[in-house]
Amino acid sequence: MTLFVRHLFFTIAAICLAASLPSPAVAKIIFVPNDYPSINGAIQAAQENDTIRVATGKYFERINLGPGIILEGSWDSNFTKRDLMAHPSTLGGSSMGGFSVFGADRAVIDGFIITGGKPPIIAPDALIGPGIYATGITITIKNNFITGNNAAGIILSGCNANIINNIIIANGQAGIFLEKNSSATIQGNKISNNLTAGINVGGTELSTITISNNTIHNNKRAGINATWATGVIRNNLVYQNGHAGIRATATPMQIANNTVANNQLAGISIGESSVDATITKAQEPEIKNNIITHNGEAGIHANGSGYTHNLLFANNKVNGFHPDFLWYTRLQFGGYEDMVSLEKSKNILADPLFVDPAKHDYHLQPGSPAIDSGDPHVSFNDKNFGPSLGADKNDMGIYGGPFTFPEERSENITPLTDITLPDQKFYAGEKILLSGEKSSDPNGDAISYQWRLLAKPAGSKATLSASAKEKTKLVCDQGGTYRVSLSVTDRWGLRSSPKTTTLSIDPDKPPTAKISKQTNPVNVGDTAKLSAHDKKKQNGDDLKFFWRFVKKPSASRATLVDASTAKPTFVMDAPGCYTVQLQVNNGKKYSEPDTAHICSRQSLFLGQRIVPDEYPTIQSALDAAEVNDKIIVNAGIYKENIIVDKVVDLIGVGWPVIDGGGKDNNDATVFICYLDNMTSGKMQGFVITGGGAGIFGHGLQILNSSPEIFNNRIRSNKHVGIGIHGHKRFTEKTKIHNNVIFDNAIGVSHGLGTYGQVYDNTIYDNKVTGIGVRGLSKPTLRNNTIYDNYVGIGVREEAYPQIIDNEIRDNVVGIAINPGTANAVYAEEESRIRIRNNSVYRNRQCGIFISSLHRNGLITQGNIIKNNNTSDTPRKRSGGAVVGYPQESLSNIFLRSNQIKENNGKDIQQFKEMASSFGEIGNSDNRRPF
Repeated sequence: MTLFVRHLFFTIAAICLAASLPSPAVAKIIFVPNDYPSINGAIQAAQENDTIRVATGKYFERINLGPGIILEGSWDSNFTKRDLMAHPSTLGGSSMGGFSVFGADRAVIDGFIITGGKPPIIAPDALIGPGIYATGITITIKNNFITGNNAAGIILSGCNANIINNIIIANGQAGIFLEKNSSATIQGNKISNNLTAGINVGGTELSTITISNNTIHNNKRAGINATWATGVIRNNLVYQNGHAGIRATATPMQIANNTVANNQLAGISIGESSVDATITKAQEPEIKNNIITHNGEAGIHANGSGYTHNLLFANNKVNGFHPDFLWYTRLQFGGYEDMVSLEKSKNILADPLFVDPAKHDYHLQPGSPAIDSGDPHVSFNDKNFGPSLGADKNDMGIYGGPFTFPEERSENITPLTDITLPDQKFYAGEKILLSGEKSSDPNGDAISYQWRLLAKPAGSKATLSASAKEKTKLVCDQGGTYRVSLSVTDRWGLRSSPKTTTLSIDPDKPPTAKISKQTNPVNVGDTAKLSAHDKKKQNGDDLKFFWRFVKKPSASRATLVDASTAKPTFVMDAPGCYTVQLQVNNGKKYSEPDTAHICSRQSLFLGQRIVPDEYPTIQSALDAAEVNDKIIVNAGIYKENIIVDKVVDLIGVGWPVIDGGGKDNNDATVFICYLDNMTSGKMQGFVITGGGAGIFGHGLQILNSSPEIFNNRIRSNKHVGIGIHGHKRFTEKTKIHNNVIFDNAIGVSHGLGTYGQVYDNTIYDNKVTGIGVRGLSKPTLRNNTIYDNYVGIGVREEAYPQIIDNEIRDNVVGIAINPGTANAVYAEEESRIRIRNNSVYRNRQCGIFISSLHRNGLITQGNIIKNNNTSDTPRKRSGGAVVGYPQESLSNIFLRSNQIKENNGKDIQQFKEMASSFGEIGNSDNRRPF
């Protein structure tokens, strides 16, 4: 037989065999109740791939799905339209109890109201009876409304599942419960008001999850409890759940681009892995690109690692804090982080600028700091505009990244152009910075820039630098008129109308007058020598100088010699301060005047300097003063930052105000730094305000000095009211007493190993803490009245304050001993924190909080701790004395002989990180669901 004949034979045989086999069944559509009166009857008649369409109505039967069958609900009675709300098909369960729907392999259940899961009649009190139950199968559950079931809305054990676009509300346990190596995609669901977690992954074997684009809120425990899971949790909106927003453990998990807000406990909480290390190696979850705000405890509680590129704001009940303060930072991260590590991790502390969070619209407003601030790797880039805003770089939160659901954009509005110029006069030869940074797009899109130089004087060679960037520079090479325009274009190509600005450039720049400052006072009878400082050559061949006295002592008859030269002189003929003024002329223009104070070493009254009668400023009096002089400052507002570098007494009469300006810098209003503890200068009778916002911005900063500060009002400083820093040898005689200290971020701060006494002060209404102690400091804090601060007295790092006989009331936390360093080395022998004989009451969260990383030498003895825990909001870390956190506390032996009572049922609370704090983990071993 030839090869061709053999091939033909086998081909014919194969065709004949195929013709003799039965044809595969054609998929049918079965209608209920038209074809079968019950759904189960239709399922029994159906074969794999058949579709059962169920008309609107209520079906009180326990549904047992068949393999490969598609069950569709919510058809109208004519089977022409399908709508769950208009034509609901309700599966109401059986009168015998148990589940409402039992799954089958490869089955699809689509478009039903599923309710009536309840305990079987043989065990009416059992916590069983889910809406849908399945084990060991592949199943798709979509477009259903699952509610009112006694147990979970959905229970899946060992299943592969797609759970898509369902509404799952008000079930007796979790909305969705997974266990035993299930693999589930949970996408596009609305899960709320369930009596444990919204989504709970439990059991004793890891399940694999993709939880994406769900809205999960108002569940009694966690929003998502994924303690026995690996996988991905992304682009979910998780808010107002009774415990944590998202909870996971140290397993491979990516938690990305979620918005987690207003949950009662932590926003995202990572516990230790409960998985056997021989099965799965513990691994930090990857937490990034999330927005986490206004959660009752930490924003992220993950033991200080595993998170980058997140935005946190106002977690741990600290709305209104300044994000630059370390107290704020630590509270956002469960006791961890500082400004350096925060910068390295690229996390942001800022208001995300939601559209309307009160109505749960968590879209971002244009200008939100979360726009384009996520991980810059291209794999996280935004894809859908809207809801994403800005450029392609990841937007933090649910509406950013490549997996957010697309939304229809509102009408595209033309971007707005704005040009900002420096507020000054312009002269030829200067570089003028023009900025388009205030240009904006009403839709929140990224914009590009186009600058043009439209006109310039004849002969000018001026150009614009960086004409396609947000800012450009114009170098005006000659005087005359210049016209510059800017237009901006959004990502869709819609361009604004150009905005034009006209610059008039003066060809002649005036000279600058500058007096070389004389630092040392001059003796009466001596000649004072003045000098005009000309650091760089001025315009014009020869400058003309014009000196004059603005003010001099009333007894003085001094005149300026050579007043038209660069270096005039005068004889100081009377004690006091001489104010001189200089203007210069270059032959074309006069300069702005410069002023200097030349003060005598001698004063009008021996040992006294009087401001403003003798000296126009406090600093001029200080510069002239001798050691132990009295600087008497009369009533008035003194806008200056003063440095006290010698031992003097500063005495205010009539409450003079020293105002440092309140800038966003490290300036202190008053800086005392005379490096001497043998004799103490005094400061009394002042209002001190306007300290800067930087870490060294203080109303009154004391460095390595021991002054006595009493009877002052220290208020409205952006950072610290009074800061005491330095070595024990220089600070141990410091006395801060009988002051009123309020409306600062921190009332009194100690650092750098400082000692000293803080007593008999009234300290209230400071945003972060009344008194803060850190950095090996050991001050004595006694007899102070401390109220209406966030923390009354706060201790962090290694520090050992003696807290004695204070009244600490009506704060959020009375005394907080915050995380330091485990196994700390004490600064010296007998270094201990002692909290003794204080009255701690009516603090809203707790009276005394002692972190799990406190120093072993802590003693808390003889205190009255009562009537704390007054907030209406239940909190895990609340009570009279709260011990532990961020790790579990095992002891409270350092509480000795205290009266701890009447703290709203929580006198002594030992923190334990229990699963019940976040939602039941659970499993179904030895428990049937029906």
